[in-house]
Amino acid sequence: MSKIIPFREEIFHQINQILESQKAFIFLWGKSGSGKSVLLQRLAKKYNVDFINENFKDQSFLKEKIEFLISQGQSLIILDEVGMYDYAMLESIRIYSDSISFVLSSHKKLNILKKEHFKSRLSACFKLKNISLLELDDYIKLKFGMN
Repeated sequence: MSKIIPFREEIFHQINQILESQKAFIFLWGKSGSGKSVLLQRLAKKYNVDFINENFKDQSFLKEKIEFLISQGQSLIILDEVGMYDYAMLESIRIYSDSISFVLSSHKKLNILKKEHFKSRLSACFKLKNISLLELDDYIKLKFGMN
């Protein structure tokens, strides 16, 4: 996306408030087409950080990526589709959340988030419902400059 498109404004605003006030561990979930990735891309653009939508199969590669971003001074890591990560990778992310903020997304609410050691870390959890046809129409018009 070459420009920031206003989309899911209320959730975007709430996430910004959390990120600006504290180190955060935020989870978004919703079905395909609910706007998770667009919202994450907006956050990445606003905070000038990477939007990571890689499916990490190797825990050591994920750790290397996180440690590299921390060494570069990044204070926020945005990971899309973490529902594909195994327990060990999610546990690594939870541990790293002591020193850096995370915004994560998945197409479903993860059972691991019900565990006390994850629940205690969560700053916020947002369920995104599918967008309405009117929201989709507005989004397309804004994205492609159609008035």
